[in-house]
Amino acid sequence: MPFALTDLYAIMRDVFGLRKFQFEPTMSAPDVPGWNSLNHTVLLMEIEQQLGVELSAAETIDMPDIATLHRAIVERLRTQGASN
Repeated sequence: MPFALTDLYAIMRDVFGLRKFQFEPTMSAPDVPGWNSLNHTVLLMEIEQQLGVELSAAETIDMPDIATLHRAIVERLRTQGASN
């Protein structure tokens, strides 16, 4: 089953403690309550733990929005799957 944008939203809800927050693909850190540098690191660790995908803070810090982060995760999952 592919990793959907809604799957990323679920991880973000858990990390940021935003059970009822409505994420949008065009949102970035300033748009999301609690998305600070510490929680950004926690988010990346949670993605790695749940999906086995490692993304560094350096490569994700300049991503303009949630959709771009999602595409990076999907691409990493695709390339990791191809190499296994």
